[in-house]
Amino acid sequence: MNILLVNDDGIACEGILSLVRALSPQHNLTVVSPESERSGFSHSLTIHTPVTVEKRRLAEFPQVAAYAVSGTPADCVKLGVRVLCGQKPDLLISGINNGENIGTDIAYSGTCNAALEGAMLGVRSIAISLEYAGHAMHYGPCAEFMAGFLEGIGDAAWPVRGILNINYPDADTKKVRGVRLATISDLDYDEGYTLQSEADGKAVYQLYGRLRATQDAGSDEYLLREGYITITPIGYDCLLARHMDRLREMFQADFA
Repeated sequence: MNILLVNDDGIACEGILSLVRALSPQHNLTVVSPESERSGFSHSLTIHTPVTVEKRRLAEFPQVAAYAVSGTPADCVKLGVRVLCGQKPDLLISGINNGENIGTDIAYSGTCNAALEGAMLGVRSIAISLEYAGHAMHYGPCAEFMAGFLEGIGDAAWPVRGILNINYPDADTKKVRGVRLATISDLDYDEGYTLQSEADGKAVYQLYGRLRATQDAGSDEYLLREGYITITPIGYDCLLARHMDRLREMFQADFA
C-alpha cells in the first residue's frame, strides 16, 4: 500500500521511526511530520501565514520520502494528501503517539485529529498511540502490531466519516492480554492551575492534572489499564442525531 505517516510529536521522534521500521519492508511510505512537537494542537490549521516544508533524510531509511512541516498535524495531512504524496494514499496512519489518546483527551489530540483530517479528505485513516507510563516506551511491539493489523484489514469496511483510534498498552508483547473494541471513557481529572509568577500586572499559570481511574469496564481507559489493545471508531460528524426530535418539539413553531 501507499501509506502516509504523520504525527504530532515531531519528525525525529521514536514513534514515527518505529512505524517506518516496521512498515517500510512491505509498503511504500511517505512521512510528513511537524518539524517539532505539536501535541495538543487538536485540529488546528495554519491559515494566516505560509507553511514551510523541508525535505529530510531519515538516517536509517534513505529510501523513504520524508518532509518536516512548520505547521500543525492537520497541515501535514493536507500537504501530504494534496501535494507531497503525488497521488492519494491508500491509508493514513497518525502516530505512534507518545502517550495514550483516550476519552475526552481525544478532542485535544493532534494525533487523532490528524487522522480525522485524513478521513475528511477521503483517506482511510488510523490513529495509534502508546500508553505512557513514565519510563522506557515499547514502541517496537506497538509498531509490529500495526504491521500485522494492516495485513488483516484488506478492504474491510471503514467507519463512515471516521477513523479507527487504537491505543496500545505500555507492556512488552507477552504481557498484552488481547484486543478489545472500546467505548470512549468520560475521563475525570483532578486538575487546576498553579500560579508560577506574578509581576508587572502579568500572571503566569501552569496547568496540572491527575487522572482519576474509571470503573466503566467497556471503556478505552479501563481496558487499556487492564492490558488490552483498544480499538474505537470515532468520527468528525459532530451531529447529535438523537437530540433532533427533542429539539423539534421544543422549537416546533420556529422549525415548522
